[in-house]
Amino acid sequence: TARSQHPGGVHTLFLDGAVRFVRDEVDRGLWHAMHSRETPADLLADLDSAVDEVQPPPDARDRSVAAREPELGDRLTNSIGMRFVGIPRGTFTMGVKDRGNSLRPPPGCPPHEVTITRGFWLGECEATQGQFQEIMGRNPSAYSAAARAAESANDFPVEQVTWHDAVAFCERLSDREQEKAAGRSYRLPTEAEWEYACRSGTSEPYTWSAQRAADDNSGDAAGIEPPLPVTKVGSYRPNSLGLYDMRGNVWEWCGDWFDRTYYLCSPKSDPQGPATGYLKVVRGGDWIFVGEICPINYPIMSPSQASPFVGFRVVCEVSSDE
Repeated sequence: TARSQHPGGVHTLFLDGAVRFVRDEVDRGLWHAMHSRETPADLLADLDSAVDEVQPPPDARDRSVAAREPELGDRLTNSIGMRFVGIPRGTFTMGVKDRGNSLRPPPGCPPHEVTITRGFWLGECEATQGQFQEIMGRNPSAYSAAARAAESANDFPVEQVTWHDAVAFCERLSDREQEKAAGRSYRLPTEAEWEYACRSGTSEPYTWSAQRAADDNSGDAAGIEPPLPVTKVGSYRPNSLGLYDMRGNVWEWCGDWFDRTYYLCSPKSDPQGPATGYLKVVRGGDWIFVGEICPINYPIMSPSQASPFVGFRVVCEVSSDE
């Protein structure tokens, strides 16, 4: 209900009548969650200990899965018609600011070299409403057939899904007999995998403009005027790896917990994000730095939140004995 700033932190008065001193070193995601009216009550059940705890630099978690690596140009289609593109291993500079964006990135987000040590299969398109309906038996999307009576919504990206919904989709798809027989399992991409694929494995800055050119057929959406509506997946040209809508249509959940300073201590090889957190990384439209002003911005959300502009795409892992 009120707060006052002091050296090292702030005194905060809460609705329950308690006054807590929140230190400057507190997890930024927790500070954001404390301010959000959408944060579930159980998330903050241990608020006192969470506020008092200063997280140590996170370690990368091992993701050792015996999986067959794809080669550049490889394609795969699963039992529900999801198409995947083979993304080969490589090294790139993560966090490079877009050319044309005058805003200064937060100091805790320096460009840094990252190596993806193992190739992976990434969805050619975002998961669609039809695919989500087939696996989950429901369609929560705001851009539904009822809203677009002239055309089927099956090929539109599913949205209005929480991070937990996206993970549940991956788990249920992995449990299908056809997928088990083929040695395939599914998960959300890490933030590093997502950006590596979006950049097509390069370290060059992307050229961004606030105004859309008349002949622009890229589908890029973040902060560009005039805005583009959510539309069928694959409506615009793909990037050089054959991936559609990486910078357009809906934003996409990643697997990582969010920590604003993670780039300062993340491992060079296969970073998995912090071990714990309060918010999940959402990427899409463009790099996270396009239009960023506040250190905690909207495209980073609680895993229990949903938005009509946030969906997901998935990684397919294929066992090496397929």
